[in-house]
Amino acid sequence: METYWVMTQALDARARVYRLRSACYHQGGAIPTAPDAGFCDCYDESLNHFSFYDGGATVLVSLMARERGWTECPSRSVFGDLPAFEETARSRFVEASRL
Repeated sequence: METYWVMTQALDARARVYRLRSACYHQGGAIPTAPDAGFCDCYDESLNHFSFYDGGATVLVSLMARERGWTECPSRSVFGDLPAFEETARSRFVEASRL
């Protein structure tokens, strides 16, 4: 099984990641678009987010470092108002999301 590190230059691998995400989100009822349309979000263009694709799943890795201005990640959009998250966000951390 081949693993791809998706970067701006790897447009074919990026397209596969977007199609797989779209299929997963569509199957789960989260988005109404066709599964083969592709799905990307604001994290895909950020310097501190990296997508990996292994043919059957994608992983989004987010590197968080306040001193670099890297303060946005998927968990912040869900849990950002919780005191425990704010405490964690004051330091560096890595988040991984898998589909």
